[in-house]
Amino acid sequence: MPDSPALSSLTAGPELDMLIWTRVMGWIGDDYKAIPEFSTSIEAAWQVVEKMAEPHGTGHFVLRLECYEDEEMGREWGAWFRWTGGGSDYCQPQECMEVTPSLAICRAALIAEWWLNG
Repeated sequence: MPDSPALSSLTAGPELDMLIWTRVMGWIGDDYKAIPEFSTSIEAAWQVVEKMAEPHGTGHFVLRLECYEDEEMGREWGAWFRWTGGGSDYCQPQECMEVTPSLAICRAALIAEWWLNG
Protein backbone atom coordinates (compact mmCIF):
# COMPACT_ATOMS: atom_id res chain seq x y z
CA MET A 1 0.00 0.00 0.00
CA PRO A 2 1.47 3.37 -0.91
CA ASP A 3 2.16 5.86 1.85
CA SER A 4 -0.01 8.97 2.10
CA PRO A 5 2.11 11.17 -0.22
CA ALA A 6 2.19 8.41 -2.85
CA LEU A 7 -1.55 7.86 -2.53
CA SER A 8 -2.28 11.57 -2.81
CA SER A 9 -0.21 11.75 -5.99
CA LEU A 10 -2.32 9.09 -7.72
CA THR A 11 -4.80 10.63 -10.10
CA ALA A 12 -8.12 9.12 -11.09
CA GLY A 13 -7.53 6.39 -13.63
CA PRO A 14 -6.25 2.86 -14.21
CA GLU A 15 -3.48 2.81 -11.57
CA LEU A 16 -5.82 3.86 -8.77
CA ASP A 17 -8.57 1.55 -10.09
CA MET A 18 -6.09 -1.36 -9.95
CA LEU A 19 -5.29 -0.63 -6.29
CA ILE A 20 -9.00 -0.56 -5.47
CA TRP A 21 -9.58 -3.77 -7.44
CA THR A 22 -6.87 -5.69 -5.60
CA ARG A 23 -6.72 -4.11 -2.12
CA VAL A 24 -10.34 -3.20 -1.44
CA MET A 25 -12.37 -5.48 -3.69
CA GLY A 26 -10.04 -8.43 -3.08
CA TRP A 27 -9.48 -9.53 -6.67
CA ILE A 28 -6.84 -12.22 -6.99
CA GLY A 29 -5.62 -13.30 -10.38
CA ASP A 30 -4.13 -11.91 -13.53
CA ASP A 31 -7.19 -11.06 -15.63
CA TYR A 32 -7.36 -7.29 -15.29
CA LYS A 33 -9.26 -6.59 -18.51
CA ALA A 34 -12.58 -5.79 -16.89
CA ILE A 35 -11.57 -3.57 -13.97
CA PRO A 36 -14.39 -1.13 -13.27
CA GLU A 37 -13.51 2.56 -13.45
CA PHE A 38 -13.90 3.03 -9.70
CA SER A 39 -12.15 6.40 -9.54
CA THR A 40 -14.12 8.04 -12.36
CA SER A 41 -17.57 6.44 -12.17
CA ILE A 42 -19.90 6.99 -9.22
CA GLU A 43 -21.71 3.76 -10.09
CA ALA A 44 -18.46 1.80 -9.85
CA ALA A 45 -17.36 3.72 -6.74
CA TRP A 46 -20.61 2.73 -5.06
CA GLN A 47 -19.53 -0.91 -5.41
CA VAL A 48 -16.58 0.09 -3.22
CA VAL A 49 -18.95 1.57 -0.62
CA GLU A 50 -20.98 -1.65 -0.59
CA LYS A 51 -17.82 -3.76 -0.20
CA MET A 52 -16.57 -1.60 2.67
CA ALA A 53 -19.95 -1.97 4.42
CA GLU A 54 -19.64 -5.77 4.47
CA PRO A 55 -18.58 -7.28 7.81
CA HIS A 56 -14.81 -7.42 8.28
CA GLY A 57 -14.18 -9.66 11.26
CA THR A 58 -15.84 -7.96 14.21
CA GLY A 59 -16.95 -4.74 12.53
CA HIS A 60 -17.56 -2.83 9.34
CA PHE A 61 -17.00 0.58 7.79
CA VAL A 62 -19.58 3.32 7.39
CA LEU A 63 -19.10 5.98 4.72
CA ARG A 64 -19.48 9.66 5.36
CA LEU A 65 -19.67 11.68 2.16
CA GLU A 66 -20.18 15.43 2.03
CA CYS A 67 -20.25 18.04 -0.69
CA TYR A 68 -18.68 21.42 -0.02
CA GLU A 69 -19.10 24.41 -2.25
CA ASP A 70 -17.73 27.91 -2.15
CA GLU A 71 -17.08 30.67 -4.66
CA GLU A 72 -13.31 30.38 -4.53
CA MET A 73 -12.75 26.63 -4.52
CA GLY A 74 -15.85 25.50 -6.36
CA ARG A 75 -17.31 22.12 -5.45
CA GLU A 76 -15.32 19.54 -3.52
CA TRP A 77 -16.30 16.19 -2.08
CA GLY A 78 -15.11 14.91 1.27
CA ALA A 79 -15.20 11.20 2.08
CA TRP A 80 -14.04 9.06 4.96
CA PHE A 81 -14.90 5.67 6.39
CA ARG A 82 -15.63 5.18 10.08
CA TRP A 83 -14.91 1.77 11.59
CA THR A 84 -17.60 0.49 13.88
CA GLY A 85 -17.49 -2.65 15.97
CA GLY A 86 -14.90 -4.87 17.54
CA GLY A 87 -14.66 -2.81 20.70
CA SER A 88 -13.25 0.24 18.97
CA ASP A 89 -14.64 3.13 17.05
CA TYR A 90 -12.20 4.43 14.49
CA CYS A 91 -12.79 7.60 12.57
CA GLN A 92 -10.42 8.20 9.70
CA PRO A 93 -8.17 11.04 10.87
CA GLN A 94 -8.43 13.02 7.67
CA GLU A 95 -11.14 13.15 5.10
CA CYS A 96 -10.20 12.81 1.46
CA MET A 97 -11.13 16.00 -0.37
CA GLU A 98 -11.47 15.61 -4.12
CA VAL A 99 -13.25 17.20 -7.07
CA THR A 100 -15.44 14.14 -7.65
CA PRO A 101 -17.25 11.87 -5.20
CA SER A 102 -15.89 8.73 -6.88
CA LEU A 103 -12.26 9.80 -6.39
CA ALA A 104 -12.91 10.83 -2.77
CA ILE A 105 -14.54 7.45 -2.06
CA CYS A 106 -11.64 5.53 -3.62
CA ARG A 107 -8.93 7.34 -1.71
CA ALA A 108 -10.84 7.07 1.57
CA ALA A 109 -11.39 3.34 0.99
CA LEU A 110 -7.69 2.70 0.41
CA ILE A 111 -6.75 4.56 3.58
CA ALA A 112 -9.34 2.63 5.60
CA GLU A 113 -8.29 -0.70 4.09
CA TRP A 114 -4.67 0.07 4.89
CA TRP A 115 -5.63 0.93 8.48
CA LEU A 116 -7.51 -2.37 8.82
CA ASN A 117 -5.04 -4.72 7.10
CA GLY A 118 -1.74 -2.87 7.02
